Amino acid sequence: MPIHGQEETGGDGVSSSARLRILGIDVYYDGYKALSNVEFEACPGEFIALLGPNGSGKTTLLKTIARVLKPRKGVIYIDSRKADELNDNEYAKIIGFLPPSDTSVIIRVPIKGVEVVAIGRKPHVTWSLTKADLEKIWSAMRIARVDVFAFRDVNELSSGERQRVMLARVLAQEPEVLLLDEPVSHLDPRYQVFMLKLIRSLTKDRKLVTIASLHDINLALRFSDKVILMKNGRVFAMGTPEEVITAENISEVYGVKAVVIRNPHPVVLIEDVIEDEPP
Repeated sequence: MPIHGQEETGGDGVSSSARLRILGIDVYYDGYKALSNVEFEACPGEFIALLGPNGSGKTTLLKTIARVLKPRKGVIYIDSRKADELNDNEYAKIIGFLPPSDTSVIIRVPIKGVEVVAIGRKPHVTWSLTKADLEKIWSAMRIARVDVFAFRDVNELSSGERQRVMLARVLAQEPEVLLLDEPVSHLDPRYQVFMLKLIRSLTKDRKLVTIASLHDINLALRFSDKVILMKNGRVFAMGTPEEVITAENISEVYGVKAVVIRNPHPVVLIEDVIEDEPP
């Protein structure tokens, strides 16, 4: 299956305007090939949605960019520098990773919301938090609307509230690349829209690169600039939301019968499953 919507590149195979470049990444889990020859690039101010069924490689890709996993093959570039040339602290100043809410807070002792958000300043702190650090912590909490949870034990919050606290932690980190794994999976519709509007606004205003895995195809259609559709550890299609999110692609990747209607914006309706082996 061809990959759609790829940009023209220079002689080295990458675009000079890209902030993040992923070239030929292969990743294995215990001998199983989880990612195969994944390539794409992202520019400042770009919000990229990762779509695909469970097991398609979305989380593995985000973890690999975040250096939680190491690729067996391929290279990750931040501007002109290879990712593995940066030390951990340098990398943490550039890359902010938000895991899924069911794994982002596994804490055995009470910890307040403001203490969780303060962890985001760690890459920037030499000795102790300064007044400027504290201002950034509170600013991040206000932006994510979690300042009301500042002195609450995060273990007593709902999963959606914890997810917003963890987003504030990432924002306090002031990264240049945001990696978000299912950032709205446990949020109600109001806060799903709030969170994605906020992330899109921050991406544009701060010229961030944002890559977010989403399960809701229609949210990707509404909020993303580019979509990477994954299947079986490979990039199946890539391009603008309207180029990638077609009835044919959704059927092929998800194993469902779908239609795309305009209301007036494109909306995907899932009509039925395809009675066959899962994709």
